[in-house]
Amino acid sequence: MNIFAEEDRMYKITVFANIEPTVLAKNLSSIRFKVNHKNGGMYWKGEDGFFNIIPFHNQSIQLAKGYRIYTNYPISTIVYLLDGAFNWLDSKITGIEYQYLLSKPKLVLIKEFLANPKLKVIDSRGLFSFDDMGIVIMEDKVVFQRRTKIKKIGEELRKIEDVRDRLFPSTYDLFSVFEGENAV
Repeated sequence: MNIFAEEDRMYKITVFANIEPTVLAKNLSSIRFKVNHKNGGMYWKGEDGFFNIIPFHNQSIQLAKGYRIYTNYPISTIVYLLDGAFNWLDSKITGIEYQYLLSKPKLVLIKEFLANPKLKVIDSRGLFSFDDMGIVIMEDKVVFQRRTKIKKIGEELRKIEDVRDRLFPSTYDLFSVFEGENAV
């Protein structure tokens, strides 16, 4: 089972906390997290997503320990799991990345972004910003980045999804249900 299978969307969250990875793993086992013995991480896998906590490889002996969280759960589940994993600690979230798979070629998207007056161009090869959010266009995905001390994770995740929805709107035709049928 590949818990890092390519997803159409995925968050990567950086957290620092004053707890050793082995102690965190033991504490999280009480809320049904499992240990990944290959990388020393902890994970929660459900039918609709995954939540993986992986400790940094080179940890400081005296300072807070770093963890990277990979998840594709919805915002409410992410907030719930983060609260369960880190809220009781003196933890700091220092960065969020949101990866979104491209539905069109990279060069087409770059041209669209260059024409968008709401986006600030950092580098015309695919680096933009929207307010205080970085946006990087890669070969197969767009990465939205927040690199500040995050106080309210739910609000920050919603901001990222709001910007994503503005740049990649979903269009639904409510009346397409009636195509091929006799409308009443």
